[in-house]
Amino acid sequence: MPLLVITILGAISYIRIPRVIPPVGEVSNPSLSGVLTSLRNLFVPLFEKKTDIKNNGQPLPILMYHYIRNNVDQTADPLGYGLSVTPAEFLQQLRYLSQNGYTTITMDQVAVGDYGDKAVALTFDDGYKDFISEAYPLLESYGFTATVYVITNRLNDSRHLSEDDVVFLANRGIAFGSHSVTHSNLARQSGADLRRELEVSKKTLSELIDRPVTALSYPAGQYTDAVVDQARASGYTSAVTVVEGIADPSHDPFRLPRIRIRRDSSIKEFARKLDPNRS
Repeated sequence: MPLLVITILGAISYIRIPRVIPPVGEVSNPSLSGVLTSLRNLFVPLFEKKTDIKNNGQPLPILMYHYIRNNVDQTADPLGYGLSVTPAEFLQQLRYLSQNGYTTITMDQVAVGDYGDKAVALTFDDGYKDFISEAYPLLESYGFTATVYVITNRLNDSRHLSEDDVVFLANRGIAFGSHSVTHSNLARQSGADLRRELEVSKKTLSELIDRPVTALSYPAGQYTDAVVDQARASGYTSAVTVVEGIADPSHDPFRLPRIRIRRDSSIKEFARKLDPNRS
């Protein structure tokens, strides 16, 4: 027992806990649930058994979101309207997941097969500002996590998360992945331009949150075999597409399908998307 205590204390002293930076205007006073989530993210992976995704055997719904917001003008912004889910709808969906025994996991966990029955991955493309104001408080209330794919050259503008927002969220259990540097069509990129979109965005995020970034979302779902090869070479371990479907171990981890969650979907539609065999 003394040896175990010494080992644990040594591990704790070795781990460098990331700095916590609150969003602008927020006092740094994390809730008990936030502190417990941070401790779990640091220590539980040391003891959890990891499995290979190819041997897991379980289907995995990967849900795709963009905006969580109200008051979108459908006439002025038809694309944004279609990509928006209201906070009330999102809350209803999280409640359904919780009441039906689902566990949320990050795309890093997906890549190593660290999931079992009734796991679901929540993904958010583009890194919009409303993630921290609308989505995160609801996720936190249920103890859920998500993966946010960030366009790194849009950090700190008025519509997207700031660098401080990203650090704040990462220290509270939200995972981050790359959505490229400029959100360009990667299928039309090659050579140094393609490497820059994949590697610079990855490096920027990794340095910002002080941990590896290995998840990728292809901008607008556009990719080629060459893009997949470069993503692997750049150190990513998973990449998601906009192909509709439920992922399973037969899928290439660099061509993972997702389920787009659309505005005004009923909870019955949401349930059927998670489990098409549901009666």
